[in-house]
Amino acid sequence: MNGVVKARIAALRAELDALERAIDRDPDTREPSPWMNVPEYAKHARVSPDTVRRWVKISGMPATGEGRLTRINRDEADQWRKTSACSSAKTRAAG
Repeated sequence: MNGVVKARIAALRAELDALERAIDRDPDTREPSPWMNVPEYAKHARVSPDTVRRWVKISGMPATGEGRLTRINRDEADQWRKTSACSSAKTRAAG
């Protein structure tokens, strides 16, 4: 590579670094993380945190960690709720 190309690549890398730092500082430009703790997912799912803990412990809801470190991937858990027995049990209880 010649010097002009190397200089342009260095300038683009610096610009990219500056943009990444700006995005990290501005919460409105970041996409929300799909990872939630138990109370956050409970609020999302409109159930109690105890229900979410029960789903994780007994019913096999996908989660990582234990206790206060439990994290739930919102998209995976939503899919699990659509296909699991918990959704049919909830429907029977409501009906």
